[in-house]
Amino acid sequence: ADAARFVDLPSWQKCIKGAEIARVYRIARDARHAADKALAVSAEAERYVMAAEEKRTICAEAAAIDRDCLGAEIVASEAVRLLRERDMAAWRAWLAEQPP
Repeated sequence: ADAARFVDLPSWQKCIKGAEIARVYRIARDARHAADKALAVSAEAERYVMAAEEKRTICAEAAAIDRDCLGAEIVASEAVRLLRERDMAAWRAWLAEQPP
């Protein structure tokens, strides 16, 4: 009765072939898992690069705005100086016109 159970077992060649197939599938699964991890790391690195590039762009734009503001400040201060000189000249002219 016990011998009848062992008749249905596969031969050792089939067992070895099945183990080889299982090993190939395991290797393929591990390779797929490693590829998925590498893809995730690559995507994360790309996000960091994009963020750094965006930050660099924002910093460059801020520096350009600072330069523009500095230029505008210089122009405005020069304009104020010219207006004060003109007002002072007009004031002196008006004082000169007044009788003593």
